[in-house]
Parts: sequence; C-alpha cells; structure tokens
Amino acid sequence: MPARTSPVFNPALGVATANVALAEQAEIDAAVAAAKAAFPGWSNASVAKRQGVLFRFRELLNERKLELARIITSEHGKVVSDAAGEIQR
Repeated sequence: MPARTSPVFNPALGVATANVALAEQAEIDAAVAAAKAAFPGWSNASVAKRQGVLFRFRELLNERKLELARIITSEHGKVVSDAAGEIQR
C-alpha cells in the first residue's frame, strides 16, 4: 500500500472517483536516474529507430483513444469527443 494517495475528482459529479498513489522521493530519484541512463542510447539511436518508437507510440494512442478519452472526460469534465480530439492532436 502506498504511503500517500490523492483523490481524483470527477468535476461533473463533484465526487472523488478514485485514489492514485503519489510517488515517494526515492521513486522519483530512481525514475530520473533511469531516464539519465537511457538518454545516451536514445540520443545515439538513428533517426529511423527514434521515428519507429514514436510511430509505435502514436499507434498505441490511436488503439486506446476511446479509453483515454473517457479517462480525460472523468478527470476534466470534457465531453468524450473533445477529449478524443485532444488525443488525436
């Protein structure tokens, strides 16, 4: 169980619909260290390799667009079509 959590509110309903874990400083430090360690490999990767990673990320966003749009809607009060458009952009 995480030490600290924070509620996620649905602005349309005005109620907390979930609790999310907040990262501890050690987790943040580990994430930053991992990013620093990965950077040389990423920056030395060919344009084609980086392009492939970003295109795959775009594919994953498109595959899960409706799911992500519903999450945005529940957290920000946008209508689903607006949230989906935000993801598309």
